[in-house]
Amino acid sequence: MTKLAWYYKMAGFLRMQYWLPIYAFAKGNRFTNWLFGVNTSADKAVLQRLFDRLERDFLYWALNAVLNWHKNEKPTNMIRIHGTADLVLPLRKNTDYDWTIEKGTHLMLLDKSEEVSKAIINALK
Repeated sequence: MTKLAWYYKMAGFLRMQYWLPIYAFAKGNRFTNWLFGVNTSADKAVLQRLFDRLERDFLYWALNAVLNWHKNEKPTNMIRIHGTADLVLPLRKNTDYDWTIEKGTHLMLLDKSEEVSKAIINALK
């Protein structure tokens, strides 16, 4: 498991999650659809429902957790599955993924669920 990307470390150091109007951007629109990798109208509707139910406190807690991540070793009981097209947390070189999902985005469970399930089943064998 590698460290967090430098730009996330910098954002955490600058505490950007507290002074940027992040919550204002947490709404379904063309940018967020692109960022999260949703293309179909059904997937856009799911993302919009997620944003509609997103609580401000949870969003800031989650951003703080990611931007201040300090784990360098992967826990032995963890399976790391990552999409190759994730723009939120991009695929990183020299990282020990257990499985990668080709063209998988940050919300790949919406359109790559069979491949994700296959990866989980394979890892549990």
